[in-house]
Amino acid sequence: MIDRFVSPFASPLAKRFFSKLETAGMGFQKSIVAAIVAGGTGCFLAGMQIYPLALVFLLLARLANAAALSTATTPKRSFYVTAVDVITLASFGFFFALGQMQTSTAAAFLVLSLGIVGIARTAQVLMAAPSRHFTGQIESTLFLLACCLYPQGFAAIAALFGILWLVGGAIQIVTIVRLKL
Repeated sequence: MIDRFVSPFASPLAKRFFSKLETAGMGFQKSIVAAIVAGGTGCFLAGMQIYPLALVFLLLARLANAAALSTATTPKRSFYVTAVDVITLASFGFFFALGQMQTSTAAAFLVLSLGIVGIARTAQVLMAAPSRHFTGQIESTLFLLACCLYPQGFAAIAALFGILWLVGGAIQIVTIVRLKL
């Protein structure tokens, strides 16, 4: 949702940067693999409560995922990007809860919200609906930054972003149903 306001300003810069990455040989497959490896490593480090290093790997995963999204020329590729994004964010909540068991309820709500977002995005790809990413790059990056910089506030941060993603995913599903039925 935040992406809608920032995209008009950030998109031209991002397109230039990602086109240079693609020219340098960082195509779709390499970007997806980099996002999976960096995201998995970051999630594991968050579970080990090594938050500064987890943040570095998670930001690298965000960058690689954004690079893959910029070269996602088919609905199938767009789905792969979204799947990696949602799985990384859900895994982050899971591993965070493993490191701090008192946050397990917030992590469960976060995973539920991301499941709704994943369903919305899958429906969007399958029904060829207009592309809107409710796991927006900015929202999820802010979420990861907030959690890694202030891990004691994970429960509140996860609840806030979980509600944001739950509402966004539900709106997207309703919109797709209205457009396609």
